[in-house]
Amino acid sequence: MSILKELIALREEESPEVELTTFKGNRIPHEAWPHGVTYRGMNVYNTVYEGEVDAELASKIKEMQDDFDGKLDVQESYLGYSPSKDLFVQGYDGWFTIDAHDEDEDDEHGNCSPYIVFGLSDEGAPVHITDGEDISPLGKTWYGKGGGMEGAKRRYPDLIDIRLD
Repeated sequence: MSILKELIALREEESPEVELTTFKGNRIPHEAWPHGVTYRGMNVYNTVYEGEVDAELASKIKEMQDDFDGKLDVQESYLGYSPSKDLFVQGYDGWFTIDAHDEDEDDEHGNCSPYIVFGLSDEGAPVHITDGEDISPLGKTWYGKGGGMEGAKRRYPDLIDIRLD
């Protein structure tokens, strides 16, 4: 076995297990992500980032981009879970891209922090996926002062930080 495979296997063996529905902290231990974080016994990474949930989230992102005529680019930067609402929050850094030769001079430029809220069925299928309004003032990134994360924490005070990029 290669050294890299041995290291990966060792990390997986040492990863603490964290079940979101019973977790009492506000931030998942870094060592638990991605292999040791579960939701109702399902691995969160595999459930959210592969298959049906990932495809549904990509579709919501495309809808957001279409609302801005394709001039919005986003990069996922956050995943959290609200136990009281039984919902996940996926946050993004967003930025508007305007072609230098664009005729519409009134387009806003800058950053934004859109987010998507979703639940999971007992089988891991996405349920009630909604895109939230941009919860930060124009020009704010997800982690910046006054940015999306602050707004998400106000809306979902018990939000557990799962993935911070």
